[in-house]
Amino acid sequence: MNLVNCSFSTYSEIMSNGNRLDRVVFTLYAVFALIFLILYIPLHPYAFSFLVKAVPVGSFLVFILIVKRGSVRFYLSLGLLFSLAGDIFLDLDRTRFFIPGLGCFLLAHISYTILFFQDLRFRKESVPVIAAVIVYALVFAYLLRNMDPDRIVPVMAYLAVISLMTISAAIYSAGRSWRGAKLVVIGACLFMLSDTVIAMNQFLMVIPYSLMFSLPLYWSAQVLIVRGIQISD
Repeated sequence: MNLVNCSFSTYSEIMSNGNRLDRVVFTLYAVFALIFLILYIPLHPYAFSFLVKAVPVGSFLVFILIVKRGSVRFYLSLGLLFSLAGDIFLDLDRTRFFIPGLGCFLLAHISYTILFFQDLRFRKESVPVIAAVIVYALVFAYLLRNMDPDRIVPVMAYLAVISLMTISAAIYSAGRSWRGAKLVVIGACLFMLSDTVIAMNQFLMVIPYSLMFSLPLYWSAQVLIVRGIQISD
């Protein structure tokens, strides 16, 4: 829970110290994320719910296109664009469009990984995070070993890519501004936890209202990654 609370402290810091554009974009992000969660249990599925769900990440995409330049702008906006597409696919029909949604998030993680690996500065401070991610991924892969044979290859590929993304975030953060580095690493870990909840619900056990757990983790992850890069880049 402390990991998710980090996104709230980050939001408070933006409201206090951010410029006008920062405040508008992050407020839009938070408001529509809350609207989607509040309406989910009593009303979902409802007409155009995918548009409500798309606003948070869509607002970040526009924000990055405005404030960033060069390769950071390209790969971060590409990651947000693929995340946006994945959000829409999974809201339209989580069963029918699960694999296309998975593919979009796979491409998002590849984009983030390329971004993080551009400035390689490996240091020993990254080792604990790298070791924890590897152990976590291996344990989860073992738990998923008996899943549907038609889906095991794309799901295992996805697990490998998101693990690599989290490892690359730890390497990216080494030697950078402490606060920005912290936000990027925590964001990557939250992204991995969010996907874990989705995979557990899809393949291991039914988790009632699993989106009420996975979405706050996912939206917090995107906030921390975007803000962390904004600070440290």
